[in-house]
Order: sequence, then C-alpha cells, then structure tokens
Amino acid sequence: MTTPLTVTTPAFAAVDLGAPPRPAGRVLAAARMHLVSVMFVAMPVLVGLSAFLINLIIFALVDTGQALNGTGGLAAFLGTYFAAYMAATQAFSFALGVSLTRREFFTGTVALALVQSVLAGLAIYLLSLIESATNGWGVQMRFFGLVRYLSNNPGVQLGAPIAFCMLLALAAMLIGAVYTRWKGLGMLGLSVGAVLVLGVVAIVITWQGWWPGFADLFTGPPVAVPLIVYPLAAAAVAGAGAYGVLRRAIP
Repeated sequence: MTTPLTVTTPAFAAVDLGAPPRPAGRVLAAARMHLVSVMFVAMPVLVGLSAFLINLIIFALVDTGQALNGTGGLAAFLGTYFAAYMAATQAFSFALGVSLTRREFFTGTVALALVQSVLAGLAIYLLSLIESATNGWGVQMRFFGLVRYLSNNPGVQLGAPIAFCMLLALAAMLIGAVYTRWKGLGMLGLSVGAVLVLGVVAIVITWQGWWPGFADLFTGPPVAVPLIVYPLAAAAVAGAGAYGVLRRAIP
C-alpha cells in the first residue's frame, strides 16, 4: 500500500500531493502545487478588479465629452498574470525535491496555464459583452472589450484574450526558467540578447525597405491570424524554450 506524500512549503500550509502511481496523477500534483500561492488566482483578479474600479470612478467623476473612453487598465491584470508565471519556476527545486520529474513539473505548469488562460479569456469576453450592453458601465468606458477595436467577430473576441494569456504565461515561464538555471547572469544575457536581436532585425528591415511587407503580415491575413494564430505560435516557441532550459537546470 502506497503512503500518501505530504509536504510543507515554507510559506504555506501543508499540501497533500498524494502518491498517484500514474503519470497523469503526478502532472496534476505538479499543477496543484502552484495553487497554494495566492499569486496564481487571487492576486491577478484583485489587481484587475482594483484597476477596473479606479477607472470606473474616474470616468464617473469626469465628463470627457467622448463617445468612448478607452483605457489600458486591463494591462494591470495581464501584468500580474505574467508575474505569477515568472514566479512559477521558483517552485522547480521544490518539485524535484518531492520526486516530480522535470517533464511532470513543466507539463503540470503548462496545463495549469492553459486552464487559467481559457478561464481568463472567457471572463474577459463575457465582461466585454456586459460592458457593451451597459454602454461602457454607464460611463462610456471600454475596459474589457479591447478586441472590439479590431474585430466584431465573437470567436475572435473570445479567442484573442485566451491566446494572449497563454503567450504571457509561457513567455513568463521562459524568463523564469532562464533565471532558475543561470540566475542574474542569465537574465542579463537574455536582456542584452533580446535587444541585440531585435535591433539587428529592425536595422535589416529598414535597410532592405521591408517595413511595408512586414506590416502586411499583420494587416493582410484575416484578423484572427495576428490576434490568435501568431500569439499561439509564439507561445509554442516560448514553451519549447522554457522546457529546453528547465530540462538541464540543476536545482
């Protein structure tokens, strides 16, 4: 008979990871491990709600004279969501310490990111419908319906936030994985490397006069391509990079 495995983290109460004999159960245990942190669920929601209420109060008090008051307040939620998945890799050493493999840790974290991205995207879409039906919460404010600037297609309005949340999660995991493996030196190299690569790409495009063609990659295809397909493709690349880094990381 297998004895359930119970572990205690320094910051939280005991977490029963169980002792599932099947890989699927161990992946679930890896996902559950992250949920002991308030960062993953409550913090992004609380920050997003705070940003929403602040914007709502401001537009209720100030008559801008505009038919539509745009706001970038949703970035507060997205930024906190990004930070949560950067922090996720800090549990890497702990996961290996309770006998989870690198693959199980990564798969469980990505599965959690997928579920959270779908739930977050669905919530943003439903709130955008309420926002539209109430004339911007009664103050002509557009907080959740940012995709409406680009498309009236319900599928795109639902799929875009899901895809973007997934991209944020996996990009954050890649950055967190670099820090987990190489610490500050890795972050410095990643930052400098990203600036150099983007700079060289910009120089080459400018030199060859390719900017119109580059813009066509986003304006030419159906709107679902730049809003859903491109973010999901970038998320897949980031995820592959994160796994490649973590599979050789030493706890």
